[in-house]
Amino acid sequence: MTDYDVIVVGLGPAGAIAAYELSRRGHRVLALERSSLPRGKICGGALTVRAAALIPFDISGEIEQTIQGIRFDFCGKDPFMIETPEPVASTVSRDRFDYLLASKAEAAGAVLCDETEVVEWTEEDGEIAVRTRHDGWRCRYLIGADGLNGLIRRGGGLPGEGAVGVESEIPYQGEAHEDHSLIRIDLGSAPHGFGWRLPKRDHHATGVSGADRKVKSAGELYGQFIENQGILKEASGQPVSVFQRASISEGTPLHEGGVLWVGDAAGLIDPLSGDGLYYALLTGLIAAEVISNNLKGTGEGLSAYTARVRAETAEEFKAARRFARLFHKWPETSYRFLQSHKWIAELYFEVLRGRERYGHIWPVVRREWLRFAWKYWLTPRRSQTQPLRQTALGTFWRKGSELLFHRGADRTLHPERRAHRRA
Repeated sequence: MTDYDVIVVGLGPAGAIAAYELSRRGHRVLALERSSLPRGKICGGALTVRAAALIPFDISGEIEQTIQGIRFDFCGKDPFMIETPEPVASTVSRDRFDYLLASKAEAAGAVLCDETEVVEWTEEDGEIAVRTRHDGWRCRYLIGADGLNGLIRRGGGLPGEGAVGVESEIPYQGEAHEDHSLIRIDLGSAPHGFGWRLPKRDHHATGVSGADRKVKSAGELYGQFIENQGILKEASGQPVSVFQRASISEGTPLHEGGVLWVGDAAGLIDPLSGDGLYYALLTGLIAAEVISNNLKGTGEGLSAYTARVRAETAEEFKAARRFARLFHKWPETSYRFLQSHKWIAELYFEVLRGRERYGHIWPVVRREWLRFAWKYWLTPRRSQTQPLRQTALGTFWRKGSELLFHRGADRTLHPERRAHRRA
């Protein structure tokens, strides 16, 4: 005889929404969280429109800022803005947002235990035993929502696909007059990554992230970023959080026996933006539906969970990785591309609203990016600093002769073009 139908380990968004949905459907649910609730968490907390649409109850009280565009810069310089009249996301404080979801799960009937760390779990004869330091329970199904490196799932990362970064919360100082409806993105701040500043009620959630194989020191990376942003004074004395993210290989199962993994524990983080909230909520809801069907005797096993999640994410993640490779490998070219093709950002906004998909817009963006890149790369760098007294005819002849006869072509071409040649 089991104590519960389902035990959920971890009360982030994925675990909390799964516990809520299962309890709402009438199942016996125990939800365990090793930290004290509400748990403090330094996080960007960007809740896209498509993510908010998944939440089956009102969260308007937790919205801190409504996002209607992006301000881009390159290494803190030459900023430009891309705005849209329709919201693309909202920002939330993760401690309050996560606690709201957990409270809704408890109100729906789930039993919540915080400050309770799972130390061991075993599966035998169709039942799963979960033990903490002081208690133990048995259940039919176990949901791992404690992160990729949590106890329920150890490892499984995809080599070479990890990221490392630093986050902090920096209070507004003399910025009350600024537009807090824009996310700030710095494309040149990290190798194979970017920096961000997300507006909250009284501070910016500030961070920078790059490929772990490229970042030598996360601290130095963050220090350079806040210096480029001109916020060294504001950032002084603020606590920081170092984090690591990893994707999992496409063939890695998302379930095993009566156990399945959701959110970060399933390695489902947007390869381009680093957004994890949407996929946390999505996988939590899919997990709840699949488990509920199995408990009612109408399901096809937990393999249906892996199949549904892969159907939702496999092609999207493949396209998102293509975007990430393009924008992260050639950040300056991509920055100038967005500066001159602002309509491209609207396609991305539609992805965040849930009306478009990466796979649909990739061919269009790739074609336009390549057209722009070749023109940008083939423009000799010295032309940008030529005296105005030089005639247009002379400039035309010099450019033409370099391209036709390759006179110092590799020296004068944009450095990202030279990198492309070597690649």
